[in-house]
Amino acid sequence: MKTHPKERQSVFTVYVDSTIPSYLVSKPSRVPRKSKWQRITREFWDDKRFEFVLSDLVITEMSIGDRTQAVDRLKAIEGLPVVLVLGLSGHWHSNSSLEKQYRR
Repeated sequence: MKTHPKERQSVFTVYVDSTIPSYLVSKPSRVPRKSKWQRITREFWDDKRFEFVLSDLVITEMSIGDRTQAVDRLKAIEGLPVVLVLGLSGHWHSNSSLEKQYRR
């Protein structure tokens, strides 16, 4: 936890998985429950009490799927701090099925 110097407010570091950026960029849902999650996610994302971080694994996961949505997800997380985890186990990253799917 950090203290934001100008606001004297605590800033909490939050690890983000792929669902947060997915809800941020997805088209507004007509399904009430999903629509509510999208709204809450946007409010959470804009809340300055939180500093978001993610891993390179999450970036790889968000790069898969519909190309337009993938680009939008990646733009949403641009500039966030990244925790490196894929290279920790040696050859895992280069043999990963996620990476093979992404390189199509």
